[in-house]
Amino acid sequence: MTFRAVLAALVISVPWVAAQTPAETILESSSEAVQAVSDASFLVQGTTVGPDGGVMQVDLEVLAIRDPLAVSVYVFAPAALADNILAFDEDTLYDYAFITNQLTLSDLDDPDALGGPFGSFEPGTLTQAFDLNEALAAWNGSVLEDGVDTPRGPATRLGFENPDATADVGRAVVDIVDRDRLPYRLELLTQDGDTFAELRLVDLQVDTGLTRDDVLAFPPDAQVIDER
Repeated sequence: MTFRAVLAALVISVPWVAAQTPAETILESSSEAVQAVSDASFLVQGTTVGPDGGVMQVDLEVLAIRDPLAVSVYVFAPAALADNILAFDEDTLYDYAFITNQLTLSDLDDPDALGGPFGSFEPGTLTQAFDLNEALAAWNGSVLEDGVDTPRGPATRLGFENPDATADVGRAVVDIVDRDRLPYRLELLTQDGDTFAELRLVDLQVDTGLTRDDVLAFPPDAQVIDER
């Protein structure tokens, strides 16, 4: 998996893919909670395994609105990608490179659009990433632990086993805060049980009135390269 795969995985943790217990009803009951969320902002902090097998620090700022759909990810870390921005709306991918001060616009469904500085990624995944049902419907879920301590209050820890033994990610562990049924922590593990990514949602705020202009904000002096 690439760093962009991690970005999509963390987007799965945007509040409108939250879940509740018991595990057998997680996917169905989550839809009621998530439909009420119109916008969200949060930091994603943690670690992931880099292309060379080493551990990379992850520190991202995510802004998202549901309607019209717009999501942006501002990179603080890893350091090699610091100050880059990856964003998308319903049909366009926005790829801002800090080092060149260039903003590249591409069709979201263009298979070549996702091979920029964040690495390659499967086309279409970003547009499905908000739907936990899409991501985990075929996985086998269970409740691992109740009363897990988080900064936002007690949470329920859920585990999902991937039935596809050939997939890179074999297991996902999600902590869902009991009070608001919104996620706090996401861990992705390989088929061998090694942690590939461990990510926490920090300073989560929902329904603050974010607009499309807030989300899709780039340096005004950036050179725009429109490849749509």
